[in-house]
Amino acid sequence: MGYAHLFEANASTATEQPKIKSTLKQAYGRIERMHEAGRLSLESGISKIFGESPKDPTVKACRDASLAIAAKVDSGQDGSSKNAYHNPMHFAKVAMNFMELAQGHNKTCAPNDRLSSADMATGVLAALSHDLGHNGKGNMVDGTHKPFHLEQQSIDIAKGWTADSLKSAPEAQKAFSLIYATDVSGNPSPAHVVRTWHDYYFKNAPKPDIKTTPKELIPVVGDRKTTLMASLLQDADVLHSVLSCSQNAKESLYVAEEAKMTMSAAGSQFFLKNLVGGRMTTDVARNVADGFIKGQMSRNDKTMAKEAAAKAAQEAKAAKDAKQQTNRGLRLATCAM
Repeated sequence: MGYAHLFEANASTATEQPKIKSTLKQAYGRIERMHEAGRLSLESGISKIFGESPKDPTVKACRDASLAIAAKVDSGQDGSSKNAYHNPMHFAKVAMNFMELAQGHNKTCAPNDRLSSADMATGVLAALSHDLGHNGKGNMVDGTHKPFHLEQQSIDIAKGWTADSLKSAPEAQKAFSLIYATDVSGNPSPAHVVRTWHDYYFKNAPKPDIKTTPKELIPVVGDRKTTLMASLLQDADVLHSVLSCSQNAKESLYVAEEAKMTMSAAGSQFFLKNLVGGRMTTDVARNVADGFIKGQMSRNDKTMAKEAAAKAAQEAKAAKDAKQQTNRGLRLATCAM
């Protein structure tokens, strides 16, 4: 992951769009190579992110909690290693994405919107925890959509593994509430609801109706800072799938393998339009990924149009052949009479 002592006061990282993309592409490559070789260690990566002795008590608590989770995941105790996509490689990428986006946000935001070291540490803990115990499926239970099903499972696992680490810093428990914001299932999805609150706080959009906000999200959207952290986590969860054409193709293969489905332009469009929502949420993520999202959706539209035209031509030819076959049969029957 490559961040030694990132929580020190003077630490800095790439913030310009090309540099963020370059940094992440290189990091993904290292993570993927280690994963494929069976040498990916979340524990080692988390140690590099936090450094050895954070001074802030919340940062230290988040570090200890993250290391506890990483050790469990590295030893296979959450079962995610069997998944092609929702596995330790994904956890590492999301943690990396959150740090890049948070640092990038801090370089360009208003002073009152800066994230503290404790905020970023809490976000990393949430990123590492957000898909613990994932079953490779979605929030459908016995044929019925159950909002927050996988998210709640992840939260319960994380809380059980980190109870001792977080005793001294209960405020770090905020990390687990952030995980609810990563649920992209349903219509509207919890992720979409959080986006509407983000746009209210940061884009002067109309205030959403708190009565229609799921109770699990109330602690998340109740203030500007927590909504920002949840929005950065949302963006971090999908950033590696929308960073570039080559990375999107790679992540799509992982998803297709896990879901036992065939890659298609229609599937890509559903992901980008319905799950991602056609754009990222935070400014820093939009600057990095919205160009690809817009371009890929346009390419998908063209591919689907060509596929529809080819299918229509095939159906027309089949209908014509069938009609000709019927006419030949009628002629033969007439001759035989």
